[in-house]
Order: sequence, then structure tokens, then C-alpha cells
Amino acid sequence: MMHFKKCLGVFIFLVLLCTISNLTMAQEELKSIIILTLGEIADSSTTSLIYNQLRDKDIFVRMAALRALGKINDQSLLPKLRLIQERNKLVSIYLTALLTRLGDEEARTKIKGYLKSDNIQLKTGALSVIRIFDISNVLLEVQVGSKPIMDKIDPIINTIISYLNDKNPDIRKKAIELLLSIDKAKTEENFKIILPHLNLNDESLEVRRMALLYISYLDIEEYYGKMSRKDAIFFLKELRNRLYEEDKYIRSFAKIILAKIKDGNSIKIIKNDLLNPGTFLHASSVYALACAKDFEAIPILANDFLDNRFSIVDRQYLIYALKVIQSYSYSDIVKIPKRIRCYTSYLLKNKNIIVTLLINKSTPVKEYFINAIADSSSPQHEFAAEVLGLLGDREVTPYLVNAIRGKDYNVQLQAIKALGQLRDKSAVPALVGFFEEKFLFKKPKFLNLFDNLE
Repeated sequence: MMHFKKCLGVFIFLVLLCTISNLTMAQEELKSIIILTLGEIADSSTTSLIYNQLRDKDIFVRMAALRALGKINDQSLLPKLRLIQERNKLVSIYLTALLTRLGDEEARTKIKGYLKSDNIQLKTGALSVIRIFDISNVLLEVQVGSKPIMDKIDPIINTIISYLNDKNPDIRKKAIELLLSIDKAKTEENFKIILPHLNLNDESLEVRRMALLYISYLDIEEYYGKMSRKDAIFFLKELRNRLYEEDKYIRSFAKIILAKIKDGNSIKIIKNDLLNPGTFLHASSVYALACAKDFEAIPILANDFLDNRFSIVDRQYLIYALKVIQSYSYSDIVKIPKRIRCYTSYLLKNKNIIVTLLINKSTPVKEYFINAIADSSSPQHEFAAEVLGLLGDREVTPYLVNAIRGKDYNVQLQAIKALGQLRDKSAVPALVGFFEEKFLFKKPKFLNLFDNLE
């Protein structure tokens, strides 16, 4: 009996320990998300609150605070930031990047040293923070290898191409991430030079994924139309081969590119993936069909918004599809078959076309999810905030603020992230109040009775 009680005691202790650990992780995640969201909104009134989180024991909270301060870009913080002694190597690289962004020359020299280092962790860390803190101008002062790839192209692109040819796959992947982060027009202008250095047959799965993701992100149609016949045939063959890879991301990104360049032979393969509802393959196929102006995407998309199996990444592609449909011209809209038009409403005013996708042929997407976020019994309640944030309409800010004050942790988390996407300063008081209520110690009122005692 005594042995049983002892085992039971140990079991209860372990359960409590795991519960406390999980609660702590959830709290740190919530704290980091609020800090990142305040950074995205970039209201200077939150600078002090964010700066104070640099003392937090959790490294992810400190990294979030540094990222947020990089968005706010307050140079008056430089003297205080220079005094910080950060022991964690990754957080230290973040701090160096923030100092570089704010104009510290010593930090800038450090970042350049990391970029030239033989230490892969330092080099990949530096390439990451260049993207995160938007300090790509550092690349103007870094020459990789013995000489530039080409003399007549943008020097930043030149340096990135050097990293695309690195022997280490992690460096090649980070280089493509940099391409995704810099000005889209600049990379499109230099795409003819960049393309030969993007190996769609790279030995690294991650590098192949990133290369295709980057190409799918571009407005590739115009460049493809200017390719020589030989180059176009080779490019098309490479993309079609990717449709048969096992990796769902590679297949999906290839589909999107093929749809953008209007490759009719690939449409059947793209439609086959619609037979996998609630998956990334399905969502990316809907987006691809929207890019190809295949109007069958419209009713499918309307129904997909009601499918709660999609993850936030999947749903992002559904929103991309919606925005493509909303960008259709009047000449596109009149081609929509009558049997499909019941899923859309459109207003022609001063030649501006406003297309609204209807859920179940009646309720507009935005209004449907505004109702869902307020209704805890709705099947779409948990992911309504995700959709509203991705739609990018600041009119929904009050509804997201109300969701923060609710009791569902997942809904709170997604509502906070959505506010970061909207970057609406009117949400700052609610976010700061929520943060203070959750994480800042407040003296109990009864202790005020002792304040005047000597």
C-alpha cells in the first residue's frame, strides 16, 4: 500500500510538472507573438515596453523584442543597446543586426565578418538577420569569392548569386530567402541572370523547394514570354518534371508557375490535386487555377472557406486565390459562366471592379468570418481570425480586438497574429492592455494601505 502511495505521489508530481511546463511554454509563446505584433504595427509608444523584454529569461522572447525594435527603428536606443551583454550566440547575432540597422558601424563590421566566416552557423545566422532586419545594404560591402559574378548587374544581386553557388546547401537556401525578401521589381529585373543559378535539381530538397517558391512568387509571365524558344522549352520541361515529385510543396509551387505561364497541358494534373480536399495540394491548386483564369476555381474556393481542415499556410493560398479573382478585369468577369456567377458579386463603378466572393452563394467571405469569430459555436470560430487577418481589411480590427478578450487561447493567439498582419495602430491600446494584464506584475490594492506608514 505504501509503495502504491509513493508511486501515485511521483505520478501526480510528474503530471503537475508537465502541466506547469506546458503552461509556461504557452505563456512565452503568447508573449513573443504580442511583442512581434507590436513590432509590426511599429507604434513608437510601445518602444519602452518592448525594450524591457530584452531582460526576459526566454531567448525567443528576447529575439522577438529585438525584431520588434528593428521594425520601430528608434535610433535613440543605440546607447542602451550597446551596453547589453548577450550570452546566447543566436540572440547576440540578432542584437548585432539591430545595432547595424540603427547605424552602429562596429556592429556592421561584425556582420560583414560573419558573412565571410568559414563558420557555417555564423554565416547562415548573418544571412538570416540580413533578411529579418532588412539590412541588405551590408551586402554592398561584401565580396564573396575572388571577383564579382557580373559587373553590370545590381551589386546586392551579385553577392546573393555568389551565395547561390556556395557548396553548403544551408547557405544556398538562405540566399534564396534573401531573394524573396528584397524588392520584387529588382529581382524580376535581374531574373534572367538569377535563373541559371537556381538549380531545380539541387541535391537538397529544401533548396529545391525554396527555388520554386521564389519563382512562384514572381510575376513570371512576362519574362517567360521573352525567353528564347530553346530556353522556354527547357524551363517548361523542368517545371513539368517537378509535378511528379513526391514532395507536396515542390509539386504545388511548380503548379503555380505553370498556371501563371498558362501551360494548358498542366491544367489536368493541377485539377487532379483538387481530389485531396483540406490539403496544401488542394489549396495551391485552387490558387493555380485562379492564376490561369480557370473559372472552375470560384465555386471550389467558396466552399473551401468552410473547410476547417486547412492549416493557416493552406488558407493563405486560398486568400491568394481570392485576391487574384478580385483583380480580374471586366473583360475577364464577363467570361465567367452564368452557373458560376452566383458565387460572386461585383460592382462596376468608375471602371473600378470590386469582386466579392460569396459563401454558399449568399454571404460575403468577410461578413461570414466576422460572424464566426464572435460565435464560439461556429465550426469556423477557431480559424476566423486567420482568414480576417489574411484578407488585410482594417475594418475588421474591432472584431479581432474583441476576440483577444475572449477565453479561447488559440483564438486569442490567431487574433493577435492577424492584428500584426493588419498593422492597425488603433489596436495598440488593446494589445498593450492585454500584455500588461497577462505579464506585468501589479501590486494588490490592499498593499496600498501600507504606503503611508512610516
